[in-house]
Amino acid sequence: MTQPLSERKEKILTVLKRYPEGVGFNEFCRQVKGFAAGQTVKNELDELIRLDLVGKQASRKGQKVFYFYNDETAKSISEELKSLSHLLEGLKSDISQIEEKMGKPLSAITREDAGHPALLMLIRHIDSIAHIALIISLVEWRYPAKLRDRFKVIEQPFEELVENFSRVIQLNSKLLKEYCDYVRRVKNTGSKGGTRSAFWQNR
Repeated sequence: MTQPLSERKEKILTVLKRYPEGVGFNEFCRQVKGFAAGQTVKNELDELIRLDLVGKQASRKGQKVFYFYNDETAKSISEELKSLSHLLEGLKSDISQIEEKMGKPLSAITREDAGHPALLMLIRHIDSIAHIALIISLVEWRYPAKLRDRFKVIEQPFEELVENFSRVIQLNSKLLKEYCDYVRRVKNTGSKGGTRSAFWQNR
């Protein structure tokens, strides 16, 4: 499990945002002396540079180094989250149509509802779920581990949907057969050199 940025790192980024043109190390240390000593600041800045959240640039004369907030990374993550959110909302909208026909959410469906014809519509969404799982996985791995925590806002609702989907699948024998057949086809494709989503690795 990845860890979010520490409170100190978040404070350092907040201070850096006040200097769009960059700030020298000594001046920056004066601004953050209330919560971090010089060497600690240096270590934290080095880590944030490694995460591509902070940039470092020498002055024209090369005698002074300026640090600045790298908003390109933050902007990139924001855009990725927006795209993933759009995909997830589309899937949730499709699932909600099934829930309307059922008269209850997936999370409330029991074995008594297993024979409802609307449940068979779930088969159509197996591809969508696998597709979104693959995209989330590929997008997250573009970023350092400590930044992947920011994708929890997408991961958590998606995982909840998948858990409910999987539980309902188990209630209907026809659905379960369709699901198993699909997974078998995907795994066979993967064994022949195709690309497999991480979503299916342990299924």
